[in-house]
Amino acid sequence: MRLVSITIENFRSIKKARKVQIGQTTTLLGPNNEGKSNILRALFIGMSTLRSWNNSLLGRPSGRSIPTSRRKIQGALYYSWETDFPVALQSKQPEGQSNVTLEFSLSEKEVAEFKEVIGSSLNGTLPLQLSFGSRNTEVAVAKQGRGHATLNQKKQKIIGFVAEKIDVQYIPAVRTADHVEEIVDRLVDLELRSMENNGDYLKALAKVHELQTPVLAALGERITETISKFIPSVRAATIQNTNDGRVTAMRSSIEVMVDDGVSTGNPPLDYYLIHTIPPAI
Repeated sequence: MRLVSITIENFRSIKKARKVQIGQTTTLLGPNNEGKSNILRALFIGMSTLRSWNNSLLGRPSGRSIPTSRRKIQGALYYSWETDFPVALQSKQPEGQSNVTLEFSLSEKEVAEFKEVIGSSLNGTLPLQLSFGSRNTEVAVAKQGRGHATLNQKKQKIIGFVAEKIDVQYIPAVRTADHVEEIVDRLVDLELRSMENNGDYLKALAKVHELQTPVLAALGERITETISKFIPSVRAATIQNTNDGRVTAMRSSIEVMVDDGVSTGNPPLDYYLIHTIPPAI
């Protein structure tokens, strides 16, 4: 499967860019501030949202859709309406959306696999449109004519089909060490999110909660006793570790080790990553 073009509408400085062609190797040329970086960012946001959406579907019963609030969370990982929807349009279009359409080309073998997995036929192209708004994110199969409605009924499976076959990593041209570490953290976060519907993983988190609860309760009692001596009106101090907090901590407490002969946890990441992460497009 290959990504062959991207169409962008109302994204940052881009009012509309139709079917920007993408090949095995693609070079964008143009003056500064003409939108080259915005094309790359739209591509990254589109592909990363598809993959994140697919991760959120893993383990769900067949046919069960993502609630609107969940869709908003998935899109908000990468897209910010306040900065990504054109500022000049925000007052006039408070419900305006940024649209990113990714068109994929499938080989004959992949077309046959698509029919077997999804249960629908394709003519070799598959366009997916992502619409990012201030409140939610929507994905639609932008295929016109017969079969349009049927394909959109199966879009969850289609997203999974695409997400398992193609991915994109975006490394900006300007890379400070902190920026590169942020990129690595984002990659790790995305990969670990796929575990969050795994039954064994959820049981392990529940066990952590069970072990932490009495410890935090005892600590809360000691804090209450101390504070109440100085502020008699204080009745209780409660310490809680929410489920979301535990999940986030499991994704964030990751250290990247680079071994160039001397294993270190604090390498010059801006150098190593440029040489070790292959380009995705």
